Amino acid sequence: MNTEPEVGYEMLSQMLDALDFPAYTFDKDRKVLFANAAMRSVLPVSPPGSAIGAGVKDYFIEHQYYDVDGNLLDYPNDSAVDRALRGQETRDLMLEHRNLKDHTHEWISVSCVPVMKDGAFSYGILWYRDISRIQSHEAKLRFLLKATRVLTITTDFRKRLREKAALAVPTLADWCGIEIVTPDGMLERVVLVHRDPKKIEWIKEYEEKYLNPAGIEKTSERVIRTGKPEFTPRVTREMIEQIPNVTEEQKQDIYRLSLTSIMVLPIGNPDRRLGILTLAYAESGREYTEEDFSFFEEFARHLGVLLENARLYNEINERDLYKDMFLASLSHELRNPLAPIKTSLELLKLHNPEEATAAEVKVIEHQFDHMARLLNDLLDATRFVRGKIRIETEAIDLREVLDDVVKAHEPVAREKTVELIVEVADTPLIVDADRTRIEQAMTNVLGNAVKFTPEGGKVTVRAAQDGNGNAVLTIQDTGVGITSDELARVFEPYYQSERVKGGNTGLGIGLRLVHEIMRLHGGTITAQSSGSGLGSEFTLTLPLAKAAEAATMPEPAPSVMSAPEPALPPKNILVIDDNQAAADALVRLFSALGWDAVARYSAREAFAHMDESSADIIFADIGMPEMNGYEFVKTLRENGYTDVPVVALTGYGLEEDRERALAAGFNDHLTKPVGVDELRRVIEALT
Repeated sequence: MNTEPEVGYEMLSQMLDALDFPAYTFDKDRKVLFANAAMRSVLPVSPPGSAIGAGVKDYFIEHQYYDVDGNLLDYPNDSAVDRALRGQETRDLMLEHRNLKDHTHEWISVSCVPVMKDGAFSYGILWYRDISRIQSHEAKLRFLLKATRVLTITTDFRKRLREKAALAVPTLADWCGIEIVTPDGMLERVVLVHRDPKKIEWIKEYEEKYLNPAGIEKTSERVIRTGKPEFTPRVTREMIEQIPNVTEEQKQDIYRLSLTSIMVLPIGNPDRRLGILTLAYAESGREYTEEDFSFFEEFARHLGVLLENARLYNEINERDLYKDMFLASLSHELRNPLAPIKTSLELLKLHNPEEATAAEVKVIEHQFDHMARLLNDLLDATRFVRGKIRIETEAIDLREVLDDVVKAHEPVAREKTVELIVEVADTPLIVDADRTRIEQAMTNVLGNAVKFTPEGGKVTVRAAQDGNGNAVLTIQDTGVGITSDELARVFEPYYQSERVKGGNTGLGIGLRLVHEIMRLHGGTITAQSSGSGLGSEFTLTLPLAKAAEAATMPEPAPSVMSAPEPALPPKNILVIDDNQAAADALVRLFSALGWDAVARYSAREAFAHMDESSADIIFADIGMPEMNGYEFVKTLRENGYTDVPVVALTGYGLEEDRERALAAGFNDHLTKPVGVDELRRVIEALT
């Protein structure tokens, strides 16, 4: 008789018995062949020969095993033993073991291998190791990494706190709650997460029923008041029974929550307590250790730092919002007095001022245009910071845009005796761009060059292709120059050189706007200078449009700049504005253009006019007392005037202001001040 298997098996049994972790062997009938000492101290699998399951039937009444997804295993069905009987190995299967008797839990790693003989199952070996400490450390590390990543994203911190709480459940808690201290010193529940979402309502109902009545201090309120955490490693029935002044009904509701372990921790530090972190074990039967408590106590302190940063971030955002609101309001208030000035200037020009006053009118108009540009730059800076700028691209030839920009600056250059040299390529420079924004960028850079070049100086403008698929515009001047320190900051918002402050220098945001416009178009702007007094050079680069698009570009239309304006038929125009000077000035301008116009100074007066007369087009202010422009146009439409074009004429010039006006029922939106050309365009389009 061959005794090798018996000898080998005996040696194996001796080896298993020397191990300090549980192990046993079993045959094809699931009967235990051998259980080492560590296994016998845990499971009643002896004497050898007893069937697995038969000898441990009572054991599984008080013990449960779950997989990593929290599914309860019906041992021994579909267990590692079953797989071994089918000739399959199990390696490091992670299971959670819960002791229902003493409410402890552990993580184990189970392995089971079959020993085959002549292709058939001979016997199996099963062993497992306690990996609770390793699993706990790994779970906490994963939690810290994810929680830190979540909270460093500085957006809505309430949303981030909810995400953080969700990370703790169910690995490190059965439920987790976070409350924050509001500015008035009250506690606000930000999030409550439970492994079973249906249980959240239980907790809320319990708090509403027992903890909200006046005079009853909640645990979280006590922790905030004292700054001392409260930790109950094991919640027992005896503890609940001994709670003073608790009714039998409340005790039953506490039992319903199934609490087994709970900790309530202050977020922040003893001097500045920002909130409460509550973690609890319940249905899982697990309990927190002192090590767990120390971990979360430290985490709550770090959470306080992150929460304070989030609070400061929100405060800064709120201040930025108020700043934007202030700038928009300031712009509106400044545009109101500018509107009648602009209208009066247009009237003076229409009346052909005599040579004695023509120069003064020209100076006033130049300074007025400068103020209007400053207002637009101010609003554009706000738009860019808030990400509100949208560009609408089309295929355009940069040479045409540059021609318009240069013509606009030629009078100023002549007045300063600055030589303006333009060198433009013969070939088209077709780019996909927003014409208005690109013209704004060119105007800012060329305007600076002319402004900061002294009398007798020279500004050279060049536009060509660079051979790398880009259109390049270079503006070089012989002006004040830029030092090396200033070059590093020249595109920062609101930056102005100490050497050139004072006088007509602007707000220090023009170049920042150019930088953002070029970025939105996929282009760049760079600055170069040899130093103070040595002039400067700015280079704007834009990618050329695709060859196919360039090939289909139509020939530029003949210039009509010198052609006379087409005569428009007389129109009955109603102007509504509580600023009487602005309304009257606009009426005089319309009259000078040959149109019949009348002013009314409130929405009420406008409705009275509409009852007695008619209007082919209405220009209405937005910020009027009693009934504002939005309410006026809504009421007008409701009263049956659906076909009368209404134009919002307002000092509110943000993109959202335009969108709101169109949504309210206006047909167009103009920002004060407006000139003759813009008025002609709108009237022609709408009538």
